[in-house]
Amino acid sequence: MKDRFDLENDIMNVWAIKDQVSTMMWRFFDHPELLSEDEQMNHIMAIEYAIELTCSKLMDTYCQVFQLNEYATAEMKALREQVLNGLTKKADKEDADKAWKEIYACKTPCGDIDCLESCANVAKVPSFPVKSKKAKKQGKTK
Repeated sequence: MKDRFDLENDIMNVWAIKDQVSTMMWRFFDHPELLSEDEQMNHIMAIEYAIELTCSKLMDTYCQVFQLNEYATAEMKALREQVLNGLTKKADKEDADKAWKEIYACKTPCGDIDCLESCANVAKVPSFPVKSKKAKKQGKTK
């Protein structure tokens, strides 16, 4: 399985396309021997294919790093399904909140599952509405 360093490397490899295009421009415009239209088109199609392969490799690395698609472990698939089912079903809303809190719970010695709302050591998920204990009683979302 690839890691974030492999992802960073693949992102940096996208910049190599710039060098390929610069070399192609040199060949088209600065070389003493002119290329035919067919040769120019072949060069452009080769660059297009290289870009396609580079981006495909980058996407594959991204999927491996974040365990998406065929790279997702059974545990990750089950966890995602549990969370997504909880998010889509209003009756299971409390279970989804608990699942998100368990995923992003504080990793410090306090180990408090409700630490999500107050601890600075927690990975926050800003797009997910979190209900505080006080807001739950009042029926409001934080």
